[in-house]
Amino acid sequence: AACTDDGEIIAIEKGEYRGALTAAREHGAVHLHSISAFARGFVTAGKGGMLCIFEASKDDKELYQLSHTFACTAPGPQIGGGPAGRMPVEITSLSLIPSEEVLICACANSQLASFPLANIDILNAEDDTHFSFIAGGFHHQTITGLDVCVKKPLLLTCGVDRTVRVWNYSTKQCEQVKHFPEEPLSCSLHPSGNLALVGFSDKLRLFNVLMDDIRQIADMPVKGCRECRFSNGGQYFAAVSGPHIYIFATYSTEHICVLKGHSAVVRSISWREGDLGMASAGIDGAVYEWSWGADGPVLMDRIGASDFVLKTSKFDVVVCGPRAKGATPLLTAGNEGIIRNVENGAVTCEKRAELGRLATLVLSRSDKMLLAGSH
Repeated sequence: AACTDDGEIIAIEKGEYRGALTAAREHGAVHLHSISAFARGFVTAGKGGMLCIFEASKDDKELYQLSHTFACTAPGPQIGGGPAGRMPVEITSLSLIPSEEVLICACANSQLASFPLANIDILNAEDDTHFSFIAGGFHHQTITGLDVCVKKPLLLTCGVDRTVRVWNYSTKQCEQVKHFPEEPLSCSLHPSGNLALVGFSDKLRLFNVLMDDIRQIADMPVKGCRECRFSNGGQYFAAVSGPHIYIFATYSTEHICVLKGHSAVVRSISWREGDLGMASAGIDGAVYEWSWGADGPVLMDRIGASDFVLKTSKFDVVVCGPRAKGATPLLTAGNEGIIRNVENGAVTCEKRAELGRLATLVLSRSDKMLLAGSH
């Protein structure tokens, strides 16, 4: 048999044309992409996520008859505070395991789903949850944010596909997915793994990471937040909006202060050791270091002696190293592809990475290894 883009299935036996099956199209299956044979007949699927199962017919006039249909769906965005709906997922390819008990479906949204083909006679066709996404599912568009926590083997990611996902890197599974009606721009995971920050175009939102949900508990009026970061101890968090950096207390969500000094968009922030301050880097070619004032954690002042400005560069990332000899080394990189170690406003070491424009730097826990990623 062969499937077509108008929902018909062409039946061929011993090289001879035996007719066209239109039952799949009549049940809403159009633009069929794939077909796979099994002992009782064949399975076909395509656009709209409709999986159609044909079995040998007892009627001599008809080779195969449509016996079962199932819909492949995935959770959709939550709208108006109600429960999240489900949306059909286009199936692009089918493959059976040798025992023919499980059917593997490749989907247009970059997911792999498994379907229990051996149980088709007892499955409820009206239930749209028979398809299980392998590894809990994946992002199917650009990932715009990623963070890890200290106390649990968890990763937090967000992407252009309007989802926020919690991953367990020990089990290599996506444990939770939260769909949104708008694109999340950035994210940060609390060191405990129990709280998550997600930046959106209109607000910065704080979520509780629960066993079976990611639930919003607060929002802050920080617009277009493309960079946010919990402090190392988790008692503060910082969020960027344009050239300004907003500092909040985590557990009360109280706004503490705003850091002003950059003349253009801030691309990266990094908390200093012991949460005594932070560093920031922007496309204005400036790298600044900030420290809590004499009155404690109520106001951050810029340490002028640590200012580093290179107008020919656009810095995309800054990382605070371990403080030594009264200075905090700041590792920074940007459009030139050069990693610079800056101390007290002066470059003490630089290295061209040969990777093009560098987008991210990560210092290992031992402070002995630096990882760099490029665009």
